[in-house]
Amino acid sequence: MLKPRRRRKRLGIGAGMPCRAEHPNHVWAYDFVEDRTETGRKLRILTVVDEFTRRCIEVEVEHRMNAKFVARTLLRLFAMHGTPTHIRSDNGPEFIAKFLMNVMKIHGVSARHIDPGSPWQNGIDERFNGTLRDECLNMETFHGRDHARALIKLFKRFYNADRPHSSLGDATPGEFYQQWKEKNDGCAGGGVMLGLRPKPRDLSHCAPPAVQGDKDGSTERIDRPDSRMAIHVGAPVASQQSRILRMDDESVAETERAGTFPARNHQLGPKS
Repeated sequence: MLKPRRRRKRLGIGAGMPCRAEHPNHVWAYDFVEDRTETGRKLRILTVVDEFTRRCIEVEVEHRMNAKFVARTLLRLFAMHGTPTHIRSDNGPEFIAKFLMNVMKIHGVSARHIDPGSPWQNGIDERFNGTLRDECLNMETFHGRDHARALIKLFKRFYNADRPHSSLGDATPGEFYQQWKEKNDGCAGGGVMLGLRPKPRDLSHCAPPAVQGDKDGSTERIDRPDSRMAIHVGAPVASQQSRILRMDDESVAETERAGTFPARNHQLGPKS
C-alpha cells in the first residue's frame, strides 16, 4: 500500500525578517485567533498590532475570513493610520495569497513572513493574542458574531487606553504613543512626524513618473504642465503608471475648487 503523499506547504514571498521596529508605523504584525459562540459556530478574529507602540490597531471578528477580507481591512487601516514599512505575519494561506501580496506591493508595503513553526518570530502580536485570550475570550460567552464583535472592540479600547504595559514602563500603549509624538513633533516635511511615512493621501512625496524620451529608448523624468495625475491612494508612482489619468484644464480647475487636490503652484500651459 502506497503511503499518502504529504502536501508541501507553500511559503510566503516576504524577504526575511525585518529589523526591530524603530518608530510608529514602522512594523505592523497581524494574525488570527479562533473562538466559538455558545452554539458552537466558529469565530475568526483578525488582530493587527503596531510593534513599536504595542497599540492594537484593529480587531475584526467574522465567521470566515479570506485574503480579500484581510486586504480590505488593511486598505481601511492604511487610510486611517498611514502605510507601515513592513507587515509581519506567519505563512497562513490568507497572508501569503497573491492577491494580498499585490495589494501590499501597490501601496509600497513590504510583506515579511516568519519561518514555519516559529511563532516567537511574531512574538509581539502573539503576546497580544495571549492577552486577548486570557482577559477577554476565556472570560466571556458569546451569543453570536455581533455580540463577540462588540465585546472584543471594547477590550481593544481598554487595552490601548487603560491597561498598563510592562515593556512600556507601565504606560498604556496610547500614553506611550502620545509621549512619542510630543517628543518627535518638530520634524519638517509637510507636518509628517520624524520617521513616519507620509499619509496615503499626501502625494507630495511622489516623484513624477518616468516617460519615454528619445528614440533610442532612453527615459527621463519630466513634468507634465498640461496634465494632472490621479494616483491610487498611497501607491508609489512607479507602480501606478497604468493608473495615471489625464484630465483637461476645466476638470482640474473644478477639482481644485472642490478641494479634492491641493492648488497648483504653476500655470497650466496650452494643451498639445
